[in-house]
Amino acid sequence: MDDSKEIENLKKENEELKKIITDRDKKIEENKKNRNWFLKKIATPIIGVNLKNSIINSIDEFNEKRILSKDTIADLGANIIWRITRIGIFAVIIGLLPTILLIQQNRLLGNQNRKIEQQTSLFKSQNKYIKQQSFLSEASRRSAQMIILGDILSDLNKELQDKNNTKRILSDALVGRIVSISSVMKPYYYLEDGELIDKPLSPERGQLLISLMISKIDTAFLKENILKKCDFTYSDLQNTTIENAYLSEAKLANSSFKGSKIFNSNFKFANLSGSDFSYCMVAGGSFKQSFLTNVDVSNSSFSNTNLENSEMRRARIINVNFGGSNIKGVNFRNSILNNVNLGKVDIGKSVYIDNRNSKIMKDDFLSRPFPTNTNFKNVRYINNITVERKDWLEFVKDSLKVKGLEDLTITSQIGNQSEHFGHTHGRDGKKINLYVLKLEDSLVGKVKDIKEFVLGQQN
Repeated sequence: MDDSKEIENLKKENEELKKIITDRDKKIEENKKNRNWFLKKIATPIIGVNLKNSIINSIDEFNEKRILSKDTIADLGANIIWRITRIGIFAVIIGLLPTILLIQQNRLLGNQNRKIEQQTSLFKSQNKYIKQQSFLSEASRRSAQMIILGDILSDLNKELQDKNNTKRILSDALVGRIVSISSVMKPYYYLEDGELIDKPLSPERGQLLISLMISKIDTAFLKENILKKCDFTYSDLQNTTIENAYLSEAKLANSSFKGSKIFNSNFKFANLSGSDFSYCMVAGGSFKQSFLTNVDVSNSSFSNTNLENSEMRRARIINVNFGGSNIKGVNFRNSILNNVNLGKVDIGKSVYIDNRNSKIMKDDFLSRPFPTNTNFKNVRYINNITVERKDWLEFVKDSLKVKGLEDLTITSQIGNQSEHFGHTHGRDGKKINLYVLKLEDSLVGKVKDIKEFVLGQQN
């Protein structure tokens, strides 16, 4: 009984194996047919049906006649040539495929790079707007101080309008509020023509200072109680008109007077370091013994202005008119001077006296007078200086002992270039010819880098 079951199982296994073998053989046969069909489809266009028929016909004809006719040979040759041509065409097509793929790949990479550049630009714009937003939020917080400033200016107006206030001074409480708010109104960045300004400024400090200037407070009181105590650094005073203002000893470092008009104003001993006076018109007034280091006075006019003993170290003095001004004792060390008019200036020796203290002690070394002289030594660049006399160089170097002009030479009278240019008129109405001081030719190459820097900054 057991043997019959075992035999039965073996038969079943045998049948299953036969079925597996049969299926495998069928699959192999199908793969073979598919492969042959594929090769046939590929080979037929390459070899060609006509070439195959021509070969068969040629063999049959040769077997029958032992010779081939011209038509048979021509047909065979034509089919062979066409086959070779067709293979060449396929080869060219196949050869072009990688090139086409590379072109397409480069195009895709170009598109990808453009997308990346656009994305980078968008990120930059986003960062710019985020930065602007953060600064503008700071500006909005600062603008809230305008309410406090308005209250202070209102109280200032009331006190000055008081008929009993004949001395035009302010109460201690109001002075304290003014000093306090000047410290609170910090500089910040804001948008100008859609762009953030280059350095932070405080328009509120500028407005406070303008209000104080036009309020006609007693000058002695203004100096001792407000100007000496208030912080007016980074004040925004752009495009304003300042006339007959008293700002002696004011703290105005890093402020902007760009495009302003300043007439007959007193900036004696004022700290104006790092301030911007570009495109300004300054006439009359005094900057005597003021601190003007690192200032930019490019494209400005400081005519008939007292600059005696002022510090103008590391200044940018390009396209500036100092005509008729007093520049005795001015220190131009490490400054850039190009296209500067020094016609009819007072230049040379002076005496520096620090009389800011009401009581000058005899043993106070800083309060003692000491001699000074206009100093051009170690300037970074100096060229194209306009003067009013042909012997000006010899006069200031030999007679006035002014240092730093050794590398300049006098040129011909610039009035020879034009009938209406090259001269000015003195206070008596007499015509005064003008001359230009230029660098010696041998030194032009030595200052080439500085000159390029100057011209680049002008642009």
